[in-house]
Amino acid sequence: MRHWRQGVVWFSAFILMVSSAFTFMEVREVDAAAGFQIKEVKIPNAGFEEEVTNSVIPGWTPLWKPYEDAYYEITTDRAYSGKQSVRFKDTSTTKGAILQSAALPVKPGIEYTASAMMYLEEPTVAATLLLRFYDENNKQVGTDSLFHYRTPKNEWFKAEIKGLAPANAKYASVFASLSNFFTAVAYYDDFKLTYEQKDMNVTLQAPATATKGTSITVKVGVSDAVDLYAADLNLIYDPNVLKVTDVVLDPEFEHDQKAFLTWKAKDGRLRIITSQLQSQVVNGNKGIANVTFQVLDQTGNTTLTIEQGSILAPAHAQTDDELVHLLNDVKARMTILDSMEDLNRDGVVNLIDLLLIAKKLDEKPAGSILHYDLNGDGYIDVTDLGLVAQVVLKN
Repeated sequence: MRHWRQGVVWFSAFILMVSSAFTFMEVREVDAAAGFQIKEVKIPNAGFEEEVTNSVIPGWTPLWKPYEDAYYEITTDRAYSGKQSVRFKDTSTTKGAILQSAALPVKPGIEYTASAMMYLEEPTVAATLLLRFYDENNKQVGTDSLFHYRTPKNEWFKAEIKGLAPANAKYASVFASLSNFFTAVAYYDDFKLTYEQKDMNVTLQAPATATKGTSITVKVGVSDAVDLYAADLNLIYDPNVLKVTDVVLDPEFEHDQKAFLTWKAKDGRLRIITSQLQSQVVNGNKGIANVTFQVLDQTGNTTLTIEQGSILAPAHAQTDDELVHLLNDVKARMTILDSMEDLNRDGVVNLIDLLLIAKKLDEKPAGSILHYDLNGDGYIDVTDLGLVAQVVLKN
């Protein structure tokens, strides 16, 4: 019941050793009602609380040297949170001042929201919030997203701008800025860069019907995966109806046989633990594991459930807070039959079943007559009718 790949020698509990390719942190904030996560890309020294040494603000870089009449400074005069903010003062209409954040990792095709808390003192004309994208060579791609804020005055407010990362975007920077054309006294604090991401979720696919005494395969997968690395899943089933005989990795999760799987089934509970190896990840809608059940002798309806609290681990996870816990049970329902030829599900195969399938010859197996395709060849034909007739003869 243990599946090893590529000479894996050990696997300790559920501690993920992630390669250096995943060095940035994302703070996870769940909006369960909408089915989206608000992801925050960490900005170094976003609140300007770190100590300034030799006029260098940690995590921030000026695009040019400040002027006497257009400059910035760390101050304790005002702060939205903490003790400090950065204060810009520009009394010239021909000069400006600008600070750029560190390079922040982004993903192409994603819309990002840059925000900062701002405070404009009279007689400010305008102060600017700017978002800019760069490729892997640190060359700007796409156009600037910016807004010149003129109001409100003399109070803290949240400034926001949005920008869509171009196809070749690798990084982004946010900027605190005073334009050459405006005069201002403005404070910036608590910068953020966020984006929306649909929640990863577990999927469960089981056949609608099965015949007692046969084997069936149930597929456990993931939807909307983003850099999925590992999973710890609990599958609940009725041990009077089904018996687990095998669990294997789905080819979509294996990555050319480079993955790990272990499982344990007892008293109607199957626990599956699986992980990618090294820097591999899974994205999108993919299978994770395929479970083989032996169908026992009890007929009727049964339910399989991936239990609430099952865990999906993205590659960047370093703490429990960064794991994705399943918020609700995921269910699949199945009907166990004495015979697949019992088309009307009344517990007996007789002339009524023969009549039903005879009327549907040459029709497409879909909807309420999907199960009429008894041999699974994609057609309802005389072969299927013959299978029903054979059972009628035996009865």
